Amino acid sequence: TLVELPLLLSDSLVRKRILKKVKNPTCRQRFKEYDSLRPATRREWVESTLNKVNAFLSDQRIRQIFTSQKSSFNLREIIDNKKILLIKLERGRLKGSADLLGSLLLSKIQMAAFSRTDIPQSKRVPFYLYIDEFQNFATQSFIETLSEARKYKLSLILAHQNLSQMPKELQASVLANCGVVSCFRVSRGDAQIMAKELLTPLYKLPPGWELNIQELQELPQRYCFVKNKG
Repeated sequence: TLVELPLLLSDSLVRKRILKKVKNPTCRQRFKEYDSLRPATRREWVESTLNKVNAFLSDQRIRQIFTSQKSSFNLREIIDNKKILLIKLERGRLKGSADLLGSLLLSKIQMAAFSRTDIPQSKRVPFYLYIDEFQNFATQSFIETLSEARKYKLSLILAHQNLSQMPKELQASVLANCGVVSCFRVSRGDAQIMAKELLTPLYKLPPGWELNIQELQELPQRYCFVKNKG
């Protein structure tokens, strides 16, 4: 488990014992190269990783999750049987660990959904994944999820505060792959982008876009523009 990672990286005897059971030649070669380094160099290589892992596991609740050999719930079963799973990640209580834990859970859900290749596409039941403040949990693999989710009947409902919270690549992927976009009142910077996603100017000169930008900036509370891309 993740709890054993610090021991794996710092104890050569533990590495040798574990590597005897590893059949992947690439993995074995990597650790062979790692063991050939001077001890001081090895410490430099893993110091940052170990600091992050140890800080993450310092929360006893998270430590209990990652010391378990078997999960108490099956994500694939939840998806296939239309069950409901609520995950509460309070940043006030979990602090910086909330984002990492959320990213790991998101990756597990992605793998469970993508494992449905063993079911004909016509028989895959739809599953809806709601993610609030999703930019906190989005990783590079999340971009793959956005582009591939439809064929696995995984529907994503993503909520966030503003576009500046997302890297440019993720922002482009979200706008390109989301079939329905809802936009409430936003800042001018976001309005300049979303106006071109949602609206058509009355005339093509710059003042036409300015009217649309102002509309998005001045929306009343609980009002939004919605675009269904079909």
